[in-house]
Amino acid sequence: MGGPAVIKEMTTSFVLNNGKPSNYGYGVFLDSTRGLRRWQHGGNDVAHSSTFVYFPDLDAGYVVFSNYQGVPGGIAGVVADAFFGSKMTAAAPRSTAGANGNVNVPAATLRRYAGKYEMTTLGNMQITVELQAGQLRIQVPGQEALPLRPISTTSFEVVGAPAKVTFNAEGDGPAQGITFSQGGEHPGKRVQERPVDLNGYAGRYYSEELETFYDLSVEDGKLVIRHRRFGPITLTPSTGDSFTAGLPVTDVTFKRDAQGNVTGFEAGNGRARGIIFNKVSP
Repeated sequence: MGGPAVIKEMTTSFVLNNGKPSNYGYGVFLDSTRGLRRWQHGGNDVAHSSTFVYFPDLDAGYVVFSNYQGVPGGIAGVVADAFFGSKMTAAAPRSTAGANGNVNVPAATLRRYAGKYEMTTLGNMQITVELQAGQLRIQVPGQEALPLRPISTTSFEVVGAPAKVTFNAEGDGPAQGITFSQGGEHPGKRVQERPVDLNGYAGRYYSEELETFYDLSVEDGKLVIRHRRFGPITLTPSTGDSFTAGLPVTDVTFKRDAQGNVTGFEAGNGRARGIIFNKVSP
């Protein structure tokens, strides 16, 4: 098993229907950094994260492990510079846009970008962009919020992670779309705020598969979910009877009977999907 033929398959970029390379092989991102080709992938889940990086031109690489799911993505770059910096071209100066006045985004424009966005190519995960003290911050479910630094009036780099965000805005209204760039281009659409009667979702739910209970309640106008080992976690309305949250439960879709009463929900977190919970008490 394995060998050069398998490695070649894993590290050959798929070609999209439009003829452009996807920069993704079999479970491996294919790119370059500071003059070196790079094969890499990373991810996280509850209480752990990891990043794998290999430089084929050097026949060397590294792996970063952590017992904390919110480790900033930029740490992998720090490790690369510490061990392989002498083999790389000089790092480009970090953008100081916004800090030295090169890019000045009006406060009114920043307010147009704040909101929640549903990422259609990332399992409908919701990304939150909020405005605090004149600066935008972005939060991915289960991770800490990171500042956004402007590189133009519509594009921002994520401080502490190798990622970029571009807002799609027309006219003077709120931005209706977003493009999150990290290992590819991921489009998202604004989640329209809507009034929701949360009380109908409250109650105790049981999963035969997990043999466990989840309790949902309305607290301070928000729907929260609890388990004896975690919580409370706020559930944010998405579309219809669907909600999003932070790990370990990132998406919840409620089910109703013919009379419209909530009878249960399906839960998931990207890796686990379609876990069925039935409502057992109000």
